[in-house]
Amino acid sequence: MGRSFFISVLVHAVIFTAGYFGLPQMQDEFPMTETPIAIEIVTVADETNVPSRPEKVEPKPEQKEKPKPKPPPPPPPPPPPPPEPDPVEDVPEIVEPEPKPLEPKPELEPEPIPEPKPEPKKVEVKKQQPAPLPPRKPNFKPKPKEKPVDSFESVLKTLEEFKKTPPPAIEPDPELDFAKMMESALDKPTQRNDLGAEMTISEIDLVRQQIHKCWNLPAGAKDAHKMRISIRIAMNPDGRVRTARILDQGQMSANPFYRAMAESAYRAVMNPRCQPFKLPPKKYDRWKNMMLNFDPKEMFGL
Repeated sequence: MGRSFFISVLVHAVIFTAGYFGLPQMQDEFPMTETPIAIEIVTVADETNVPSRPEKVEPKPEQKEKPKPKPPPPPPPPPPPPPEPDPVEDVPEIVEPEPKPLEPKPELEPEPIPEPKPEPKKVEVKKQQPAPLPPRKPNFKPKPKEKPVDSFESVLKTLEEFKKTPPPAIEPDPELDFAKMMESALDKPTQRNDLGAEMTISEIDLVRQQIHKCWNLPAGAKDAHKMRISIRIAMNPDGRVRTARILDQGQMSANPFYRAMAESAYRAVMNPRCQPFKLPPKKYDRWKNMMLNFDPKEMFGL
């Protein structure tokens, strides 16, 4: 419905516009008529004698009539009277039964008030004083006083006992430790020995002192202070090592740290930088076979 209404309004507007602007052009043109205009000729003079225009009197505005008040609405009709109630039959009166007389309550006799008992007399009890305890005997026995010791007599007794006890016999060690001999050789100067005598410990120290310079411990050796390597060597007459053999082969195969330590000692013995050893040639039968003990704990203080 809205669409048709809009189309209808649009058509009517077009028709109205065409009629308003198009119909006057369709009519014939009327001839122009001349309209006469009245002109009053006035002479020019020194004074103006033209009568003044009358003042315009503004018309009084017409008073609008006040609208008449509307008549009041008619009062509402009175409500219809209520319908009369139907006559009710007489209801018989209900007779209430007479109340029974209440039985009189038996009077309660008051309980006899017990007489207060007389308070017993307080008997004063005498406090017995505790018997004094017998004096305790001390359990400890006094120590006998020590006699003053004569310092001179004690020194004499000590000297007598020292003279009586024989000095302990010092047994020579068949195999001296390599490190101890090295320290003694480094600290003490080597003694000059006769070429005809037997080989002494100081001469063996010279060999170990030269080997000590060529022995370098492997880095990171575990429990190096607990290891001791024994090497048996065979010497040539010119003081050079012919063969060398590590004695403890079982521990070399079982412990890799011991193997590294033993191989470092073997390299020190076979190092040509430390050879030939300075030994007396006439004692070759004594030093041609030797056994050297390498102890890192004693040598390097591990």
